[in-house]
Amino acid sequence: MMRRRLKYSLLLAGIILEVIVLLGTFTAVGGYKSNKPRLWERFDPSLALKIHSLRELQSEAEKRSGSFATIDDQKKMKALFDIVSERFTHGRANHTLFTNWILWLAGKINSTLGTIWDPEIMLAKGHSLYCSQSSYVLMQAALKAGIRARHVGLNGHVVMEAWYDNDWHMYDPDAEVIPQDANNRILSTDELATTPIILASVYSGIKTKFIPFITSRQDNSYVAYPVGAYFEWKSQVLLYVEKLMQVLKYIIPLLLIGFGLIPIPNKTKTSHK
Repeated sequence: MMRRRLKYSLLLAGIILEVIVLLGTFTAVGGYKSNKPRLWERFDPSLALKIHSLRELQSEAEKRSGSFATIDDQKKMKALFDIVSERFTHGRANHTLFTNWILWLAGKINSTLGTIWDPEIMLAKGHSLYCSQSSYVLMQAALKAGIRARHVGLNGHVVMEAWYDNDWHMYDPDAEVIPQDANNRILSTDELATTPIILASVYSGIKTKFIPFITSRQDNSYVAYPVGAYFEWKSQVLLYVEKLMQVLKYIIPLLLIGFGLIPIPNKTKTSHK
């Protein structure tokens, strides 16, 4: 009797989880929670409906700027930056029961485990990202366009930098800021921190809250790609864990259904003479 109950319990659990996975894959319930734009954000809802992958993001950027094969890296970065800034509002992208039931459960234990790290999921399933996520999407878009890039942690805020013209150049898609000097040269994070006039001008009004994160240079952290990269746990380890869980969310329910369908052998009495 106990084996029969376990068998039916596994079958039922597998069916329920498989329905959840299929609903998350093929219906609108598979998205993560997205927020309304902040008053100053350039959010364009039509881009959220049109762009669902890094490939589509680059394609849209090339429509605006021209083929990436014919323009310089700064023009590429400006086009990619504008698309990312207009494509997303501010807010953490977390897994839900329908985007990935395994990571949703893990997020109940530790919120970091439930955070979305894969740029393709961020683009496919919603339109709100934290600064670490939007800068990561922009960084991955830059790498896809052939530009060396790095993630910059400011201990309270996250931006990205692109390497071209023999220097680093900062882009902040969450705050929608590209810091430029009088000659229209885009500055690095370190340069911006040491030019208070430019810093105050680009992070003015409500954005002044970002200034302390940039000026406190001693706690900055850098994860460079593809040269000089190290195995950073959030943007690499958790990304690969997430990719594995995206496969297991399909396989585990099928295994449960399979175990539930295994017939229980009949017990036969044997006689002993």
